[in-house]
Amino acid sequence: MSIGQQVAAEEAERRRADWKRYVELLTDKVPNEQQVSELHDLMRRLGKTPADVQRDESLLTSAESVRQRIAAAKGVITREREARDAVPAFREETEMLTRQRAVRQEELEQELAARNKESAAATEDVELLNRLITENPELLRRIKPATFADLA
Repeated sequence: MSIGQQVAAEEAERRRADWKRYVELLTDKVPNEQQVSELHDLMRRLGKTPADVQRDESLLTSAESVRQRIAAAKGVITREREARDAVPAFREETEMLTRQRAVRQEELEQELAARNKESAAATEDVELLNRLITENPELLRRIKPATFADLA
């Protein structure tokens, strides 16, 4: 490695170290006098103004806040996928249940229709028996008249 390359490499390493320390100082929540003095030296070496330092500090705070929100959202993609998959599954289940309920409703309606026919026929039989007893009292004296309570 030539001397120029070595100097460039050392300068790059020093600059990386300066930036690392600059960030450490900006993120220290309780700086002391020594750190403030060190920050002034770094500002000169890095070509930073006080306004630059304030912007950098604000940017670091914002970036950390965003990083914390990202950390808090861990698993959000999985939860979103699960929620997205749940919607069609729920829809399919609902459609299946609706079909089952429609079949059961049809069965119940058919049963009701059959019970309605039975009830109507039984009502007619009560009326018929009572009419026969009324029309033939001597012959049907031993047969008790029917009431609708007999059908309950």
